[in-house]
Amino acid sequence: MSRDKKKRTWDIARKLGIICSKCRIYEVKKKGLESLIIKKKIKVALAGIPNTGKSVVFNSLTGGRAWVGNWPGTTVEKKVGRFKIDDIGVQLIDLPGTYTLSPESIDQKVARDAIINEKPDVVVNLLNATNLERSLYLTISLLETGVKVIAILNFMDLAKEMGYKYDVNKLMDILGIPVVPMIAIKKVGLDKLKKYIKMSINNNWSNIKPIDYGDDIENYINKLITILKRDIKLSNKYVLRWLAIKLLEYDEDIRKIISSSPYYNETMNIVEEASEYIFKNMGSILTHIYL
Repeated sequence: MSRDKKKRTWDIARKLGIICSKCRIYEVKKKGLESLIIKKKIKVALAGIPNTGKSVVFNSLTGGRAWVGNWPGTTVEKKVGRFKIDDIGVQLIDLPGTYTLSPESIDQKVARDAIINEKPDVVVNLLNATNLERSLYLTISLLETGVKVIAILNFMDLAKEMGYKYDVNKLMDILGIPVVPMIAIKKVGLDKLKKYIKMSINNNWSNIKPIDYGDDIENYINKLITILKRDIKLSNKYVLRWLAIKLLEYDEDIRKIISSSPYYNETMNIVEEASEYIFKNMGSILTHIYL
């Protein structure tokens, strides 16, 4: 390898946060210069409700090296780090902690926009093993966007102390995605997570229908999909089932997105019909969907 090529390799490696200028000799002796070569780059988003150990996982993967700024047009902190898995360069984006992707707060809007618009190659979703039910709504919301998801079941040691036992394989079957049992503070499960991140390149770990909302709501979801699929721009950019669900949830941002569609009026007629029918027969549509 020529001197100029070696220098470029070192410069790239430093920018990626793989090595620092003080550890050149150590890294070369330990791994060899070839180990710094990157053949593919991927973008990974880290998502979870507050207090699920996201920061611990982020720092464990990146070594604590990160670029910190703000998401455009907001005061919400944006933290981005980089690390390497074999010959894969990974950009890791730490999304704001949020319980849902409905834009009820600036943090939730930032998290959703990052997933929908920046389109990460895979989302790593942290779940709290001591209170799984509370974490799963975000998981369902992520899956419905159509993004690839890897779930982390964190705090497994605390869950065991509380008497909880998990059939991880069954949970994987139900969600249709990989689930990694983890004790993040002790880095237990970290290697398995890296393995799944690399495997995600060649695996379609997505599941746009993680749950069935029942015949009545599913009927209206399908009616909306039938109309929306005629709009090529919407079909190419969004998962139509996700758009339909958000329309039924009275999501104002989604209504704005489809307001320019030539099928807007037809779409909203179905939404109003669904709203009246479900409210009359089941109560609030929001309560029905959320519960």
